[in-house]
Amino acid sequence: MFDPTGYFYLYLYPIISSGLAGILFWFIFSFLPDRDRHKSFGIGITNDLISLNNAIFGYIDSLSRTTTHSPSQFQDKIHSCSLTEEDINILLQNKNFNIPLFLESPPSIIFSSSVGGVTYCVA
Repeated sequence: MFDPTGYFYLYLYPIISSGLAGILFWFIFSFLPDRDRHKSFGIGITNDLISLNNAIFGYIDSLSRTTTHSPSQFQDKIHSCSLTEEDINILLQNKNFNIPLFLESPPSIIFSSSVGGVTYCVA
């Protein structure tokens, strides 16, 4: 019944058992740790991208506000990433009209006003 000198037990059995052991060790010591590492790496990258997106939105929104404590009129375009060059030009025109120092000083004096992180020089 059990013949240890047969062809299967001498040649095929060691090859098959070594292959299965190799696959088992690869799965336990290589595949599972790499999968866990990639999962944790992806979560960190996703969280970093979300916080970066929120920061960029905050900067662009603070630049596009016409008054200090109000939301900008471009929030939906900023969120949908459809802010065009024409919208940015309108945004900058609105900022220039809302500088209080521009209305109080004579136009012949060159001054610099920092509003919303952007510096304007008006002559």
